[in-house]
Formats: sequence, C-alpha cells, structure tokens
Amino acid sequence: MNKVTVIIPKEIAKKSVKGIYFLIKNRFSPLPNEKIVFIHLHKCGGTSIDSAISKLYSEHNRFRLSANGSARAALNYYNASNRIELGENLHKYRTAILQYHLAIGTYYIGGHFQFRKDVYEEYSENVNFITMLRDPVDRWISNYYYKRYKKDSSYDKSIDECIESSLGIDFGSRMVRFIAGEYETSNDIEISIEKAKKNLHLFSLIGFLDQMDIFKSHFNEMFGRKLKIPKKRINPKDRTAIAEELKEHHRERIQELCQPDIELYNYAIENFL
Repeated sequence: MNKVTVIIPKEIAKKSVKGIYFLIKNRFSPLPNEKIVFIHLHKCGGTSIDSAISKLYSEHNRFRLSANGSARAALNYYNASNRIELGENLHKYRTAILQYHLAIGTYYIGGHFQFRKDVYEEYSENVNFITMLRDPVDRWISNYYYKRYKKDSSYDKSIDECIESSLGIDFGSRMVRFIAGEYETSNDIEISIEKAKKNLHLFSLIGFLDQMDIFKSHFNEMFGRKLKIPKKRINPKDRTAIAEELKEHHRERIQELCQPDIELYNYAIENFL
C-alpha cells in the first residue's frame, strides 16, 4: 500500500496546535464554582462571546438559548400566528427557560434574555450576570442590515422606511429595554433609562464591543480563565455596500432614534470602563 504524505503549511500547523492546546486546557480546567448568565443583547457581538464562554463548560453544564427555536416554541405555546401577535409573551417564555436552568443549577446560560431584577435577586448569591454593549448607532445599523438581508428574511423595508417605522424606534431603545427588563419602554422614557442604569450596577461584568481586549482581561481576572473569542456572526450585507447606501442624513436620524440607548451607553462607559 502506498503511503500518502500530507504537507500542512507551517502557519496552519501552528494555529492547529494552539487550538488543540486551548481546547484541552479548557476541557480539563472546568469552572465548578462559577455560574454565569450571559445576557445577549442583539447585534453586540454576543454570538462570539456566548460561544467562547460556553466552551469553558462541559456539555451537560451549559445551555445556549436558540433564538429561533425559542420563538417557534413560544408561537406554538401561546397559539400566536406571528411574532407581532406574540409580543411580550416571547420574553416571558424565555424568562421561564432561564429560571428553569437556574433552578436546576446549570452553570452557564446564554441567550437573548431580558435582565429581570426579580430573577437576579433570587439567584445572584451564586450566579454572575454579564453582558456586552455596543455603540448604539452602530448597533442600530447592524440590526437593520442583518434583519433586511439575512437568509430567508421576509423583511423588505428600505433604510428610509425602517427609520420612520415603529421598528426603527424599537431598534433605538433595545438596549434600554433589555437591561430594564421591559418589553416596551415606559411612556416616560426617562423612567426606563433610569431603571436600566440602576440594573447595570447589578451585573458582575459589563463589556464593550469596541474594547474587547479589556473585556477579556476583566473576565480572566474575575474567573481565572482566558477567552478565545472568534468572530461568529457576519452581517450578510457587505460593509462597502452599507457605507455607500448610508448617507449623513440617515446617520443623523438614526442617532436621534438611539438617544435612549446612547444615554445608557454613555453612562455605562463612565461607570464601568
């Protein structure tokens, strides 16, 4: 039988060895005393972070919420015909899933959960809540283009149409609502913003997408583990095409819509960076 020799380029070999070393190190160095809930805010780099943290735990000790799977299950459970009809029941359903995994002692839980103070108060003694924030205007733009151009998307509104729609308004306060634990912001938006600001102080760790190295350093200091964070979710719309389509007046209007999230984001930078 003839032998087949496979030549692996030196650069790839080095990366493979590093990857194997990292995998083995994490596999045999569990975090038995550190429970984490990752509140994954939309379009804030959370998919990559969720993946990286979950790999620190054994399969039976981690749970990563499927956004689409939980939405489909909630539609069936509440007998709703679409996501709009489902409304806040989606977040109630996901909160119930979160509470279930906290109750049975799952060590790592990550997903699009709203932060709920009542859940925090019940489990905070031995659970660390963490999250990642992003510049609100960049987050809004990423959210729109992902929704518009992702595979099998039925959303066909132009950037101008989205900006002037209820969804455009929703995008501008999504971080506030998730951190405040609200499906809709209060009629007095300042109440929701202040609630979100207070809730930020309950998190064990808050990261900023454009300061990822600082987040990884703080994570290592807090949990004694290094994170290897790959870039998991790529926006389906090319950056060059986005830059060509987005005009200055679009950015100005988006910035107006994002004022609630901008206030929260600036507060977080001042207090947690």
